[in-house]
Amino acid sequence: MNYRRVFGAKKLIIFDIDGTLVDTMRWHPKWYQIVFRKLGYSRIHVPPDIMRIGGVPEKIFTPRMLEELGIASDPKTVQNVMRMRKKVISAELKKPKKNLLLPGAAALLHRLKKEGKTLAVISGNTRRVGKTLLRAGGINAYFSLQAFSTDRYHGKEIRKRYEMIRIITEKAGKKIPLLEKSDILIVCDAPPEMAAAKHENID
Repeated sequence: MNYRRVFGAKKLIIFDIDGTLVDTMRWHPKWYQIVFRKLGYSRIHVPPDIMRIGGVPEKIFTPRMLEELGIASDPKTVQNVMRMRKKVISAELKKPKKNLLLPGAAALLHRLKKEGKTLAVISGNTRRVGKTLLRAGGINAYFSLQAFSTDRYHGKEIRKRYEMIRIITEKAGKKIPLLEKSDILIVCDAPPEMAAAKHENID
């Protein structure tokens, strides 16, 4: 990757968390397995590739996952799974683990911040889970702008990925003089984020 060509002219760089900065894609299925065990679904097996249906806000992902696993996706069950997931991830991240960050992530963030770039994150995780992951990876302080699936956009629940991008860009526009879409870069690894960036005409 040519660093200058990719990042040089950009003023605002928006990162996804899972699979882009933090190596959680291999952990999420294990964490969900614990969630279901604690909720009494001892016979449920969460496949290692369950996150293939991810890339959407957690409140949309959860019922999709439940349906795939053959579990009723009624509102009460969805809320129970989401609540238990928060508890499980908080507890699991307190245990000794290898570095959660993907190789090179910390060095890249440090360099971008040192050069005066404004850094932001978007995530389909709830704010509590997203912040927990950022803190566990030691990178929360790099991001002055953050948007999660439980935030609200103009007073309404977030339903589309691009709404999180708009939260970031609208806030950034108040901080960065003459910010244009050509000054923005979105760094992600999954098709939903790529589609959201394309929807907003951002690289």
